[in-house]
Amino acid sequence: MMGKFDKMLEKKGKKLSPLESKAKGDVLSSLRSQFADKVDEKMGGMKKVSVAAPDVEGLAEGLEKAEELVEQMPKSEEADEMKSYEDCSAEELQQKIDMLMKLKEEKLQEEQE
Repeated sequence: MMGKFDKMLEKKGKKLSPLESKAKGDVLSSLRSQFADKVDEKMGGMKKVSVAAPDVEGLAEGLEKAEELVEQMPKSEEADEMKSYEDCSAEELQQKIDMLMKLKEEKLQEEQE
């Protein structure tokens, strides 16, 4: 990114010191990150599938593959449940995993009896 920015300044006859260049680069990176976060906020629950191919047969194959992937995706209830875990800390997730593993062991013992 900064390579293009430096070229633009060079065309205008301006030159930045390495410190100025880094500061401007940091600002641009921060702005790009903030923009990406806002887009993610607005597009939060949306999913996207893109298919590109040089010919019709390739598009058909791509569409079939996309359909397979969509079928494998968790249903909305499962997705909502997964989102509820996204805000958990690593420790909280580990506690839930431990609880589920204990429950699994209990179920397996019940089935063996």
